[in-house]
Amino acid sequence: MSIDNFVFKPQVLMIKPGTTVTFVNHDDIPHSIVDKASKFRSKVLDTDESYKLTFDSVGDITYFCGLHPHMTGQIVVAQ
Repeated sequence: MSIDNFVFKPQVLMIKPGTTVTFVNHDDIPHSIVDKASKFRSKVLDTDESYKLTFDSVGDITYFCGLHPHMTGQIVVAQ
């Protein structure tokens, strides 16, 4: 998962249970990843820093940047 130009790419990511997703900040500005359901929150990521998270349960996860809440994305975990 790439963070570039204040956008999570891809905006919607489809994965299978057990998949580990790595978020990498390619912006010159810090960002963080926060689950709207408050299940996870990354530390603030500086340029080229990353955050890994494994998704074991089926469902839709909507998240945003804790520093820039207009930045949003979604992970769909399906069989």
